[in-house]
Amino acid sequence: MVDIVIPVYGGLDHLKRLLPGLKACTSMAEVSVFLVDDLTPEDKGRANIIAYVKKFIESNKVKRWELILKETNSGFADTNNVGASRGKGEFILMLNSDTVPFPRWLEYMIAVMGELPQVGAVGAKLIFPPWMDSPQRPANTIQHAGVAFDTSRLPYHIFAGWRPNHPKVNRRLFMQAVTGACLLTRRELWDDVGGINVIYGQGNFDDIEYCMEIKKRGMDTAYCPEAQLFHVGSGSNNTRDAQKNAGIFLERWAEQIESDNFLYY
Repeated sequence: MVDIVIPVYGGLDHLKRLLPGLKACTSMAEVSVFLVDDLTPEDKGRANIIAYVKKFIESNKVKRWELILKETNSGFADTNNVGASRGKGEFILMLNSDTVPFPRWLEYMIAVMGELPQVGAVGAKLIFPPWMDSPQRPANTIQHAGVAFDTSRLPYHIFAGWRPNHPKVNRRLFMQAVTGACLLTRRELWDDVGGINVIYGQGNFDDIEYCMEIKKRGMDTAYCPEAQLFHVGSGSNNTRDAQKNAGIFLERWAEQIESDNFLYY
């Protein structure tokens, strides 16, 4: 059983791409889907989002799908925690609303968990979609294929901008971390860690901290290249909040990153 948690904050166009593809790729009865609206403002289309999701669930007769409406805006971490708390599945999958899955993506991620019991989290190959193209997000290139740490002890996507068919991007690898845009984990481990740490507010670094907590417990994080999704990405890494969160992260984890020889040069 897998509980898929999708934080929602605006982005109706994203949902119109994601939900049909998600339904097609998750026909298994063991999958539950929790769409958690983080109090989208009315000027960002809250009413239209609620109407669309409700109509989609009703017209497609999808069982075990639920729309959860939060009464406060509290950010990525808390939104995932709220969604995860509603499920009972053996696995929890954090999934961003601006993704579009390829066939069998979830099967591949679950297979890694089954084959490697020491793995506590699995990430996917995320690709900038063909309908987007900019210098920062080149279409049909890698957005995420695993996370490592640079010499400043901060996380970065080591294969960003590479071709999706490059041999080095198509190997299963143990990674220091993977992005929470598509992250599968074991509920038992999630509960032990306490979910995603809300100390980072609206987001950035909370998914990386979760992977660090997994490492502390003697478990690994893996990258699964067979699991593929398009991902638009927020491009929010250089905001003031992101820079503030970088300081919080370094204060909490820099010593462990250095002592564990996590650095990639």
